[in-house]
Amino acid sequence: MKGYFPFFISGLLATVGSVMMTGILTTSAFYPDVPPDISRLWMERAVTVAIVFVCVCHVFVILGRPRWIWGIVLVLFSCLLTVLPTIEHRPHKVSYFLGVFCPILGLLVLNCAQYRELRKAVLRLRYQRNRFLAIRHARGRRRK
Repeated sequence: MKGYFPFFISGLLATVGSVMMTGILTTSAFYPDVPPDISRLWMERAVTVAIVFVCVCHVFVILGRPRWIWGIVLVLFSCLLTVLPTIEHRPHKVSYFLGVFCPILGLLVLNCAQYRELRKAVLRLRYQRNRFLAIRHARGRRRK
């Protein structure tokens, strides 16, 4: 499992980075007339909710629930689709590059062979854990 950690953490960091860059670019491009303290407050709340959702999805993937990967893909894809129209408002080039690069990098990491192997390995581990718990539970019933 140690060999999969770099891929897991790079997927998590790319997702968190894309959510943060999307929040920054969206706030600066689509809501320039809103006072900064209000826009910052709502951006922080939205980014926090999205990051908590992404972290929950990653935890469930690690617990052997591979279908939760679609929640991460949904967040990355929506970040990419939200950032692309901000080019019209002429954002800073580095911010725009990172806003486009992070979701694409996250999707590529989630689609790489090592991440797929990670999902298969944790699924096998979940099946073994469930089988062990079933055997332990059956032995506990016989003793009573």
